[in-house]
Amino acid sequence: MPKTLGLPQREHNGPTLPGTGLDGRTVEPNVPAGPWPRCTTGARRFGTLIHLTGPFSLVDLAELRNALSGRPVTRTGESMTVWPAGTGSAVTYDNGLISLRGVFDERDLGAVRAAYPGWQLHVTGGTVMLRPPAGPEGQQP
Repeated sequence: MPKTLGLPQREHNGPTLPGTGLDGRTVEPNVPAGPWPRCTTGARRFGTLIHLTGPFSLVDLAELRNALSGRPVTRTGESMTVWPAGTGSAVTYDNGLISLRGVFDERDLGAVRAAYPGWQLHVTGGTVMLRPPAGPEGQQP
């Protein structure tokens, strides 16, 4: 059985398993303990998606990716996202667009929608594209 590092994992064709508690560095009570960077100031769980906030560096991103080698992790500004269990790869672009590839069920898509309210979600087969809300003049940030 693979190491979970405290992250919620999905049972085969079953519900998401609950988290295991806090490690003292996160502020949301529903976030499991994990190998979060010391500078983490907040964390929220949406199904198997974890959204962290803090003044993260590229070193923090590399260390978290190494610790969670089976899960894609991306960094945008002062946030990092551990993508849902069905995600095989995740890419963020300078214009804010996010591309996910994998095998997504409704729980995965619901987690993404909950974590990114107001974003446009386009699903085509095993690809999910997230587009940030348009700015005041219809331009992407």
